[in-house]
Amino acid sequence: MTVFDTSLESAPITESNLDPILPEERFILELVGFERSDPDQFRKDGGIKWTFQVYNLDGSPFEFQDEPYQLWRTSDKDKNGKPLFNLNTQSHSWACALLGRDLGEADNFSVSELRNKRMSVMIVWRNKRPPAKGKTFDMASLRHVPVGAVGSTNGTTTKEQVSADPSSEDVDRALAVSMFEKKLERAKKKKLPSLQVFVAAYAEIHTASVEEVDVMSENLQDALDAMDD
Repeated sequence: MTVFDTSLESAPITESNLDPILPEERFILELVGFERSDPDQFRKDGGIKWTFQVYNLDGSPFEFQDEPYQLWRTSDKDKNGKPLFNLNTQSHSWACALLGRDLGEADNFSVSELRNKRMSVMIVWRNKRPPAKGKTFDMASLRHVPVGAVGSTNGTTTKEQVSADPSSEDVDRALAVSMFEKKLERAKKKKLPSLQVFVAAYAEIHTASVEEVDVMSENLQDALDAMDD
């Protein structure tokens, strides 16, 4: 049985729209808030709001209108108002990535363990589901960023703390993977003849070294260049 901390007894929060601010790139997200949300058009009884502080891959805060930017997503809760972490749900995937371990249905953990944990994600835009209009985003290709709990008690984190963690090797690898992902998206749009070779390579990218990712990226670039000739 999952153990929940008393922070879920905080007052409901008011939600705004989900129009995307972040570009379609990879970012580091740190969970700084976890609380109940008011009812909306998708959850008549409300849900659970996850608030993430957003950082660039080099550890610097991502800023919007000259302010550090936070994004939020909402997940489901059960009839008792407790958050759901069922297998194959977004909340389950987020929790696994933040904690850096796979969670089974019988695994015990406290929601408080998620606070100030980090993961890297690829932001992918898509159309909102009707009746909503406009764009929203998905958080794809989740990866754990292994760091200790950082930040002050009010949920903020200094640039120095974030810059020191993750390591330079982690950042180099994340940048290399992000570059490969962008090239792969171009290859899909251009219908690269050898696309499946690189799709298969991407399926194994999480176990590849930085050097191996760089080689894959160079080979993909060569294939794209050959198409343009």
